[in-house]
Amino acid sequence: MCLAKLFKVKLIKERTAIDDKNRKVKLNLIKNCKPNDYLLVLSDIAVEKVSKKRALQMRTAL
Repeated sequence: MCLAKLFKVKLIKERTAIDDKNRKVKLNLIKNCKPNDYLLVLSDIAVEKVSKKRALQMRTAL
């Protein structure tokens, strides 16, 4: 069981990413993050950038 959640970036403001539901996560551990990237998030901190293919696989596995 994974505690991290999938997060699709819609907008980036300073070191914070926002998704389409206006949830915010901190990007302190992530470099080169752009809109439409997928991230794995623990509570409110992004821990890993994920490829689109892997994100879709994770989403269908749920």
